[in-house]
Amino acid sequence: MKRYGVLHALVMSPFSKSLYQDVGRNWRGAGVGYLLLLTLLTTVAFTVKVQTEIKGFLHGNATVFIDQVPPITIEDGTLSADVEQPYYIVEDPDDPTSAVIAVIDTTGQFNSLEDVEAPILVTATKVYHRENPNKTEIFEFSGIDGFQMNRDDVHSWGGRLARWAWAFIFPFAFIGSFVYRLIQILIASLVGLIIASMAKRTLSYGALMRLSAVAITPAIVFATVLFLLDVKIPLGGLIQVCIGLFYLIIAVVAAKPTDEAPPFQMDVPPPTASDSSFGQPPAPVT
Repeated sequence: MKRYGVLHALVMSPFSKSLYQDVGRNWRGAGVGYLLLLTLLTTVAFTVKVQTEIKGFLHGNATVFIDQVPPITIEDGTLSADVEQPYYIVEDPDDPTSAVIAVIDTTGQFNSLEDVEAPILVTATKVYHRENPNKTEIFEFSGIDGFQMNRDDVHSWGGRLARWAWAFIFPFAFIGSFVYRLIQILIASLVGLIIASMAKRTLSYGALMRLSAVAITPAIVFATVLFLLDVKIPLGGLIQVCIGLFYLIIAVVAAKPTDEAPPFQMDVPPPTASDSSFGQPPAPVT
């Protein structure tokens, strides 16, 4: 009979040998349900963290840039800005030496990022964005008509993003993380086959998948805690792999076959008082 449930596994996976014995012997399925729960919890933590950071940025550092946004209108694919140009958006408006973040110029004085010392250039028909020295993205205004924007609009959009970013982040993060973890336990199960062979354990592939799902829990929790605390360590990915492999070995060695047959026995019932021969001496041999 199943002794431990999925909630026990979340807590006991780093230290309980009996948990892995129970998972290998008494749990059923391939551990997908447990993996879904583990992914759900870690994705919620991830989403809350990212949502908090987005909200902090939009209500903090981003306001410095948003307050510099001039009134902008796009008609028939052509942008116009109600401000003297070239117009510079900088990191710190109070610092005359502050780095330039974006340039708005619809006069034609600047036509490419090579003309300005900024990662963003907005012209009458295009937006240029330099991601890195080797990659530049260009967005054209063709097809846009009747668009208007000012700093109040941007503040309003930022407020909505701060409230609803989680609705976009969570589903993509959950699906992507679950698929990634599923691939992990499939690979770990193959490694588990080798470990089981060396440890002389006869385990089904389904049992190995269950054991792998529970065994990678400490590594996943470790990575999640580091992310929540903004801690980065050298070779963090390799350390996670080693943690997962360590617990996989423990899990496979601790587990026992789920379908092990009992030793061979003669199935002969004991004699009873109702048996006519019970208590009588054996018949003579003729």
